[in-house]
Amino acid sequence: MAYKALAQPEPHMTPATRCSRTIEHLSALTTSDVAHRVVQALDELEDAYPDRSDRVIAMEDVLQTFVRSRAGKERKAPFARFVYVTINRRLSVVR
Repeated sequence: MAYKALAQPEPHMTPATRCSRTIEHLSALTTSDVAHRVVQALDELEDAYPDRSDRVIAMEDVLQTFVRSRAGKERKAPFARFVYVTINRRLSVVR
């Protein structure tokens, strides 16, 4: 599988970069556990930042990276909507 390299994140990746790459990887999959894996990636991101302000910055970075990566693509696709809504809900709770 072409995405196997993402399973073992590079040690120099920030948690936000790792989360962004995981979400991009998941956007190409069609398995039934994609939603669970997105939530898991976001949980790991939140766990990596115990400080609330750092967590907000990291989640906003992941959201903006995702939005930029969708430029020119169908942004209203179910996966894109799910990711956008999920991150925004978490941001509203953290803020």
